[in-house]
Amino acid sequence: MRLALTLFLVLTVACGTATPAPAVGTPLTMTQLKFALIDSVGKPVYCDRDFYPIARQGGEEANAVSTYPQIKADSEMYTAIVAHEHLPSGDLTDAQKLVVYRAWKLLQAMTLTPTGSDYSFQYRVQSKGGSAAYEMVGGTVRADGVVTVSSRAPSGPPNCPICLAASALIAGPRDRMVSSTRSRRSDCLGLRSSETSTSIRTAFWSSFSSLASLAAAC
Repeated sequence: MRLALTLFLVLTVACGTATPAPAVGTPLTMTQLKFALIDSVGKPVYCDRDFYPIARQGGEEANAVSTYPQIKADSEMYTAIVAHEHLPSGDLTDAQKLVVYRAWKLLQAMTLTPTGSDYSFQYRVQSKGGSAAYEMVGGTVRADGVVTVSSRAPSGPPNCPICLAASALIAGPRDRMVSSTRSRRSDCLGLRSSETSTSIRTAFWSSFSSLASLAAAC
């Protein structure tokens, strides 16, 4: 009798120890989920509208001030940005508005796609190690912000449009180098970094600090 009772208790305990489903915490807003990704995976690397196809001195600061009312009008997003960036809830200085603006641009560069009860993501980040400077990272984020990375592959930089000086040479048909002045303005603005030769790209980026003069040339 004792043996039968012992076996019964063992079987009861064994059958009742199935692995429970992971508990899901408090659901986060869409903005909070994106910040959870940034904190876990890294900031997205993207073509910043304030620097491509050409940077203008003070342009980002001016856009931060002019765009601030639009950002603040989205109360859910604005509240999440202020909390994540540890900013005051009252009036902000222009420098603090720039912080809000930069966070807003990062959020705009990210896309979350509903996948069942989770959200899938894939975006480019700067590599923290290895031979590649950039990585394309993909995975899912749970409703409570728990991130699962399922893929991580070496990647190149984003293919951002650039604008070259009038004297610059670009790779033309049959790999011939031609003057950028032979292109229409629309061609200049639509020129992709992958379409220029390596030497021209290197020369262009080395003179990035003088982009104000390039604006006049374009």
